[in-house]
Amino acid sequence: MDAKAEKNYVFVNICRGKLQEPFLPVPSGVSTIRQFVPETCTAIYEVLKEKYLKCPDTVEEWQQVADGFQAQWDFPNCLGALDGKHINIRPPPGTGSTYFNYKHTFSIVLMALVDSNYKFLYVDVGCNGRISDGGVFGGCSLQDALENKTFNIPAPAPLPASDQAVCYHIVADEAFPLKEYLMKPYPNRRLAVEQRIFNYRLSQARRVESMLKEDKTRQREESFLFLTINSMMEAAMEGET
Repeated sequence: MDAKAEKNYVFVNICRGKLQEPFLPVPSGVSTIRQFVPETCTAIYEVLKEKYLKCPDTVEEWQQVADGFQAQWDFPNCLGALDGKHINIRPPPGTGSTYFNYKHTFSIVLMALVDSNYKFLYVDVGCNGRISDGGVFGGCSLQDALENKTFNIPAPAPLPASDQAVCYHIVADEAFPLKEYLMKPYPNRRLAVEQRIFNYRLSQARRVESMLKEDKTRQREESFLFLTINSMMEAAMEGET
């Protein structure tokens, strides 16, 4: 199988969901893998992005996301659950501890926002593993759009059985900063009853984050991503030397 056939095999079978085992073609040399891996990844993204990774960009689309959280998790005005996941890698030569994380492995960070049905709404991947989730969020375009109000999110709306308007927001864990547009739990120290109830409701809405940490059906896809990322990084580093 030549390089072009191998590239088409990976692309077609990923699109069809039929790539049963982690598969990375064995290239004939560094120059080959430097060419076909980025091309394949770009082709996959361009073909599938509108169907599988389209971030809402209208008030109506964001409202549909919020309606899903209200109906399924009883958490109103929620625009998504945010979390990060470390993707283990072999660090590029000469990078020292740049990619070394708190789990004592080398990684890059996948930051994702998902809706109430476990669908990805936004993904940022590539930040080195030394950076915390809050730090990754602070440097991504999602935070910039929320901070500068360029996301066309709905105007503040009253909560159920209330006439007090509350901003639409995303939910996350304690690693993220508290913002007008980002809700996180109260610290677990001497909480009042109302605060405990809030934390419970928030944890219910954040359950969708578990797909990033516990969904075993994604292990094969993660393994393929691991191999692809490593190959791209090694090829890039080789090309610089």
